[in-house]
Amino acid sequence: MGDGGAVDQLQALTGSLGQAARLALESGVDVSLWDEAFTTLEERVAEEGIVKQWVDQAVRRVLRLKFTLGLFDPEDFEPGGAIRIHRDQAQSLNREMARQSLVLLKNDHDLLPLNRAGLRLAVIGPNANSVYNQLGDYTPPQGAGMTTTLVEGLVEVMGTNGTVRWARGCGIRDHSTAGFEEALVLAAEADVIVAAVGGSSARDFGTVFDSHGAAQATVNANDMDAGEGVDVAHLSLGGEQENLIKALLKTGKPVVAVLIQGRPYAIEFLAEHCQAILCAWYPGQEGGRAIAEILLGEAAPSGRLPVSIPRSSAQLPVYYNRKDTGGVERGYRDGSARALYPFGFGLTYTTFCYEGIEVSCQEISCQRILAGATIQLSIAITNVGPRAGVAVAQVYVIRETSRVVRRRRELKGFERIALNPGETRRVRFDLGREALEIWGIDNQWTVEPSVVRLAVGSDSETLETRQVTLLA
Repeated sequence: MGDGGAVDQLQALTGSLGQAARLALESGVDVSLWDEAFTTLEERVAEEGIVKQWVDQAVRRVLRLKFTLGLFDPEDFEPGGAIRIHRDQAQSLNREMARQSLVLLKNDHDLLPLNRAGLRLAVIGPNANSVYNQLGDYTPPQGAGMTTTLVEGLVEVMGTNGTVRWARGCGIRDHSTAGFEEALVLAAEADVIVAAVGGSSARDFGTVFDSHGAAQATVNANDMDAGEGVDVAHLSLGGEQENLIKALLKTGKPVVAVLIQGRPYAIEFLAEHCQAILCAWYPGQEGGRAIAEILLGEAAPSGRLPVSIPRSSAQLPVYYNRKDTGGVERGYRDGSARALYPFGFGLTYTTFCYEGIEVSCQEISCQRILAGATIQLSIAITNVGPRAGVAVAQVYVIRETSRVVRRRRELKGFERIALNPGETRRVRFDLGREALEIWGIDNQWTVEPSVVRLAVGSDSETLETRQVTLLA
């Protein structure tokens, strides 16, 4: 497939749209996006019969892919030609994916999960009740019943146990504070405030629909701060969002920040002042219900960060597997160089103890590893808290010596383990050639003689290690 306008750009080689279309087809491009060149193919076929075989090939391959994907399966069609794309099974899977993607970053004094009994909840922010802000870039209009916003999810999960009131407060990027007054009135009457902030990749494709299928105002593409062709110079929350949170904090009520976002933000202020922070990314169609289940205790958070969260824009790049500087770690004169929240980090509603790390050997030859031998690394994980939860054991390789400059550490595997209170389980990882080989100084994959530390723990910074020597 050629991306937008790519086939037309082949005129630089061919001199005409028709010849550009022919060159693309003969080179294996079956589908184009926004191109004028492929609209000339009927004319080209009439002029030159040889083009027809390439058109036929492209059509066959596109149809074969559609059949392989099941797009022509009879059960997908309803009378009248409609296609069923929203099924109970898909909805259930969507919700579970959303649950597992949510990352709890902070939870002071075990504020979460919230006690629903008589709870008065104020949900404030531009992402509190917006379907399209939780779906990501290039999202088509959503049909009735296909999505759940955060407000709708909280109302559904809360039931008759408490009340949920909401106000937008402000936009993603604009600087209007006209909504502050309404938001603060609701906040003052609440027991807990959920500040739904972050970003949006919602594009303006014309009329969009709310989760009930009713037409709503056109998406404001000016609120986009992430997505294709949408770049920002700063990682702070856009518009007046941080000022809105500052105003909410002045009420004295506990504030739970829910970040619905397409990329990490620099949230040092939130980390210092909000009582709890939940990172929701773009949680999808079932995201509102999934977030509500986490906040109200119907489910427990188990997600871990796939990126490091920076302290500021100027701190970038900040990532866990940067090149090793030989033990020299320099910070900034006015702040730390370490990530605010490191790669792999994530809290739960319980506490896990990692202890008793064991390795199957202290030294092993490179040739044995290349021949298929593995090193067994294991650790015992105990749920020492009051609730059931999911631990995510992560294993890293740290190279002490090497003929090429290595990364500080590299994730080589992870495993999710569900544990009840008081339960212990030993988790084992088998590390072989794939985990230990490197792209060597001779520009070939190799397992080279070196000293490595095998590390396992709850995130990229909280690790138990054992040293192993790889012998020549």
